Amino acid sequence: MPILNNAINSIQLGLDDYELSKTDARRVVSAARNFHAGILLLMKYKLSLLSADDSEDVLIKKKIKPKIENGKLTWVGDGKKTVDIQDIKERFKSLNIDFDWVTFDYLTNERNNLEHYYTSSTPNAIGSLVSSTFPLLNDFIRDQLDKDPETLLGEDAWSILTENYDLYLRNKENKLQKFKALNYWSDTILSALKEYRCNCCGSEFILPIERLGNASETDYKCTSCETVFSYETLTSLAINEMFCTRMHYAFKDGSDYPIWDCPECGGEYIYSEGICSICGHKANHSCKICGDTTDELDEMCSYCSHIQYQMQKD
Repeated sequence: MPILNNAINSIQLGLDDYELSKTDARRVVSAARNFHAGILLLMKYKLSLLSADDSEDVLIKKKIKPKIENGKLTWVGDGKKTVDIQDIKERFKSLNIDFDWVTFDYLTNERNNLEHYYTSSTPNAIGSLVSSTFPLLNDFIRDQLDKDPETLLGEDAWSILTENYDLYLRNKENKLQKFKALNYWSDTILSALKEYRCNCCGSEFILPIERLGNASETDYKCTSCETVFSYETLTSLAINEMFCTRMHYAFKDGSDYPIWDCPECGGEYIYSEGICSICGHKANHSCKICGDTTDELDEMCSYCSHIQYQMQKD
């Protein structure tokens, strides 16, 4: 089928562009674009397989229309415009098609970032992107298309995928061990730093420069674009990204904020853990006048604050 051939060609072109990007950085964006397009076409191919005969590929068409044939109502595709990502999500859900949307959404987001936002586009960044998407591609071809991925994609493409994935796994383990060797004020800080991706190139491999000691006393370097981050800068970025969704809903619903401004340094204070991620300050969470628990940090409870205000006013 043309759609399957186009999917295979796009994935192969994306991997070829990735290999070429090692000597020509201009190929990075086209590598991400082609690789993403290929996987998207594979999803459309799955929907095409499930479309009834003589339905004009109804499941991949953006518009569908009813049709009476031999006294029976059927639905057929209308026009040439095909489904977008959101349409595919909805149809996969209705058809109970299992798919790793978290990984694919990450791929979509990173492709967009490479095209529009990142200031540094390196082969390492796209290599990491391809490698982290490998399980999704492998599982979808085997489980949903009932095909052997090596045979479908070709020996050269499969070799690039597997070699990069093996290297990716080794790099992930090396990164984990380097982060675990340092001391942190809380496990949340460690988790945030491990999960953060470079805001300059998208690489997930930002490593501590020092091998031992306190995490707050070393700088961190992106192995892809070589951007160096201070602990304060990297942790601020990582904590804000980790809690951005919860902060949004806290603001929207009027609930408690998970992050406060540290009264000591102004950094990101993790309220649930009672510690600042930047300077390690531990606030009292109690009123300095009466000792009662308060939501404020190193401040007075609302009652004592009111009394003090009245006294100063009088």
